[in-house]
Amino acid sequence: MRDLEAFVKGLDFSGGYDEKKAARDAVVERIQMLAARYGDAAATLAADFYNEIADGAGASVADAVLADTATDASVAGSVRYSAKLLFGQEPDADAFRRACAASLARFVKKAANDTVSKNAVRDGRRGAKFARVPSGSETCMFCVMLASRGFVYANRETAGEFDHFHDHCDCRVVVGFGDDAGVEGYDPDALYEKWAESDHYDYMRLRAERDKGNNYQKYLEKLSRRSDAINAGRG
Repeated sequence: MRDLEAFVKGLDFSGGYDEKKAARDAVVERIQMLAARYGDAAATLAADFYNEIADGAGASVADAVLADTATDASVAGSVRYSAKLLFGQEPDADAFRRACAASLARFVKKAANDTVSKNAVRDGRRGAKFARVPSGSETCMFCVMLASRGFVYANRETAGEFDHFHDHCDCRVVVGFGDDAGVEGYDPDALYEKWAESDHYDYMRLRAERDKGNNYQKYLEKLSRRSDAINAGRG
């Protein structure tokens, strides 16, 4: 990430429209290159981790394959969106730099998480499960909601539900096999209770009622069953 920081600091965003556009496009090209380089490295580490977990569980699966890194188009779209900070009535070059750094980090982390998800889906019939595990000191309620699902059997549907990551997201996708799937310190029930006490929970219920039959409704039904199970276990 220091490569990007040094590069962007060396650009001048104080000129006119054409100068700012040229600087923006230079950032696009640099992040495209870095997202591919660091994303590939992150995906490789994730694949190695996946293989270690599979070997430790005695799972008979092929070696993990790497997920694709961020496309040039997705990088360009992200940077150009952030570049609005340069062209407004009150340009903020520092905010643009921070936004670009956050985008690069997201692209790199996603390559790692996608590698775990991709291989877990491939090995779903061999007992692969995955979970979204918060790893930072603070986690947004949207991520807490997803993490509260715990380890679920890997398939395309569940992978799609996990495939949402934002800037500064601290979540990791972790694989496990069979009944032994777990991560020290990861407590889905506690995460569910935290989410259920939040405003986001109320928002999602209202959204599910408005859009009956979609994935939100189905997901809330699953969470409701988990809540019933938690409460029953306390009886």
